[in-house]
Order: sequence, then structure tokens, then C-alpha cells
Amino acid sequence: MKSETKLMQAKDISILALWGGSILAIIYLSLQPGADIPTPFLHSDKVGHFIAYGWLGFLPAIAFSSRRSVWTSAAAMILLGVVLEYCQSYVPQRMASPGDMVANTLGVFIGIFLAGFVLRSSKRPSD
Repeated sequence: MKSETKLMQAKDISILALWGGSILAIIYLSLQPGADIPTPFLHSDKVGHFIAYGWLGFLPAIAFSSRRSVWTSAAAMILLGVVLEYCQSYVPQRMASPGDMVANTLGVFIGIFLAGFVLRSSKRPSD
């Protein structure tokens, strides 16, 4: 049982390290000057925001065992999205977008929901 606990702690630390790296990557990419990136369809950037912030909601929801920690991390990720959008108004060829903030927020919530689904599915007794 003791080795199982250590294995769980190592898994959680790995997930949190991945989360931290993901946060740094999103900060870096969000603050780069804009470029003319072709968009395959209207509002495809919102899909990218949704997926990125879904990932940022999913990882801590998998790693943290307390609901308080999960919701605190969610609030932090939503705040990060708002702050980065605001900062983009000072970056050349970038602009703040309320639509991006909405996509970020929805992504965080859906990421948490999916993490809950994954955790519940993995705890089902096998047939």
C-alpha cells in the first residue's frame, strides 16, 4: 500500500509539472506578436483557446484530490486567461478579445468536467 501511495504521488507530481509547463507555454504563445496565421474557418482561434484552456482545467482536476484545490486552480486559470487577453492589447499585432475570454473560461469548465468523467470511469469495478 505504501508503494502505491508513492506511485500516486509521483503521478500527481508529473501531472502538475506538465500543467506548469503548459501554463508557461500558453503565456509565452499568448504574448508573442501577432502573425498572419491562416484560419481554416471562422472563429477557429476560439476553438484553439477552448482546447488550450480545457487542457489547463483538465490537468489539475486529475492531479488534485480536493474539490477546493480543483476550483481554486480553475479560478486561477480563468484569471490567467483574462489577464493574458488584457496584456495582448499591448502586444504588437494582437488585441484583447472578450470572445477569447469566454472560450478560455468554457474550456476550463469542460476540462474539469471531462477530468471528473475520466476519474469516475477509471474507478468503476471491472466486470
